[in-house]
Amino acid sequence: MDEDFDLESLASIEQKFYDTGYADGFAHGHIHGLIEGRSLGRTKGFEMWEELGFYEGYARMWGEIYMKQSRSDECVRMETISGSTIHR
Repeated sequence: MDEDFDLESLASIEQKFYDTGYADGFAHGHIHGLIEGRSLGRTKGFEMWEELGFYEGYARMWGEIYMKQSRSDECVRMETISGSTIHR
């Protein structure tokens, strides 16, 4: 029998392949995770911005309606509270 044969190295060969595959998969997943995360963040960020614009327009519309139907002293108070001039 060959005395240089190391049975211990044969027993750990499966773990070595597993570790190599895990490291390669982790690196690959990290790259694709960054790409997918940026894409998803851009999409969701745009959706939030669109929703915010909707509510801002809604608030401005009702502010205009309030200004047109209110007394002038209430309009001045409303402009002071909101911090912006609403055109009449």
